[in-house]
Amino acid sequence: MKELDESGHRLLAYLVARLPKADPKDPRTFVGYKEVHDALELPLLGVSYGVSLKTQGLNSLADWTVDRALPGITGLIIDRATLHPGYGYFKVFGFDEDPFKKWENEIALAKAFDWSGYLKHGAMKPKPVIGVECGDSTRTPTIWRLIAHHEQAKQSLEWMGSHNIIAIGWSDIGDLSELEPNDSADIGRRIREAYPDLDNSAQGGPSLWNLYHGMQIGDLVIVAAEGTRRVMEVVGDYFFADRNDQVIGYQHQRAAMLTSMNADKLWDDVGRDVERGQNQRWTLAKCQSSDDARRAAYTEGSRYDVRSTAVERNPQARMACIAHYGARCFACGFDFSVTYGELGKDFIHVHHRKDIALSSGIYVIDPVEHLIPLCPNCHAMVHREKPAMNVEALRELITSMQKGTS
Repeated sequence: MKELDESGHRLLAYLVARLPKADPKDPRTFVGYKEVHDALELPLLGVSYGVSLKTQGLNSLADWTVDRALPGITGLIIDRATLHPGYGYFKVFGFDEDPFKKWENEIALAKAFDWSGYLKHGAMKPKPVIGVECGDSTRTPTIWRLIAHHEQAKQSLEWMGSHNIIAIGWSDIGDLSELEPNDSADIGRRIREAYPDLDNSAQGGPSLWNLYHGMQIGDLVIVAAEGTRRVMEVVGDYFFADRNDQVIGYQHQRAAMLTSMNADKLWDDVGRDVERGQNQRWTLAKCQSSDDARRAAYTEGSRYDVRSTAVERNPQARMACIAHYGARCFACGFDFSVTYGELGKDFIHVHHRKDIALSSGIYVIDPVEHLIPLCPNCHAMVHREKPAMNVEALRELITSMQKGTS
C-alpha cells in the first residue's frame, strides 16, 4: 500500500481546511481546479487546470483514499463550468449506480470524518515544485533525448513545449500504471498485440519503459524534431491522459516545463549519443554522460528561468488584460455573468495574440497588446488555424454570419 506523496499531503490539508464551507448538496460551495492552483501556488502543467492537478496531488490523493477506504474527499474539487468533478473521480471510486447521489454522500462523509490523524504537519506550507533545489548535490539530473516520431513532428514538439508536457505514442495499449508492466519487453508484447501491423514494438517497449519507470522528476529531456531541439525539465510522474488531452494521439505523458537551456549545446555535451545499452532509434533514450553534461544539467538545469509565456500561468497579466477589456468575449460579446449570474462573474478565457508555440524564447507580456479575452468557443475556433486566426478576423466572421441569418 503506497504512502501519500508530498503533493498529495498538501492537497489533502487544503481540502480538509475547505470542508467546513462545503455543503454536500450545493457544488457551488466546492472548489474549482484553478482555485486549488492559486491557493497552493501550483504552476499550470498541461492543457488545463484539471489535467495539471492530476500530476500535482489529485491522482495520488484519490488513489490513496481508495486504498484506505476513506471518504472521497477529492470530489470537493470540481470543474466550475459544469459544477461536476472530473470523470476520473467517478471512475476511481467505482460509482456505478446513481453516481451523483454517491458523490454527495462521499462529501458528507468527508465532512464528518476526523482527518487529523492523516494530516502532515506543515503540509499547507507553499514550496517550490519545479526542478532540483539549488545546492542539492545528492543527485545530478539524468539527460534524455526524445524524438518526435510523428508525421507532424514539429507541431507535436511545439504542442509539448506550449502545454508543458512530454508525450509518447502507442496509446492503444492503455494506462501503464494500471497495466503495471514488469519490464520493457512486457510493454513490447502489449504493443504487438494492440498494433499487429506495426513493426516498431522494439522501439516502443524500451521508450515507454523509460518514460514510465526510468525517468525521474528533475531530469532533463532534449526534445527533437526535424533538426529543432528544446530542453524540458520533468516535473511530474507518468500519467495516461484522457482522449481530450492527448498530444496528437499521444496519451502516455509526463508534466515537463520548457527551459531556457541551449538544447544544441547540451546535445553536444552528451556527445550527440545515447548511453550504452540504449538505442538511437528509440523514441526516448537516456543520453550518455560527460563532465560537461553533468555540469550543465546540475548548474543550469536547477536555475533556469521559468517565467511563463502561457497566459493562464501569468495571473497578473491575465488580471490586467481583463481589467482593460472586461470579462466579455472580444469576438462574439458573450458575457458569462449575464447567463450564469454570480457563478459566471469574471469568468473568461484569455487568448495570447502571438502563438506561444511559434514564439522563440521568453518575452515580456504586454497585457493590452498581447492578450485578449475570448469565450471558450471562440478561443477554440481561433486555434483551429496554425498560426492562430486573427481575433479581429474572427469577430468580422461572426458579425457577417449574424447578418446573414437576420
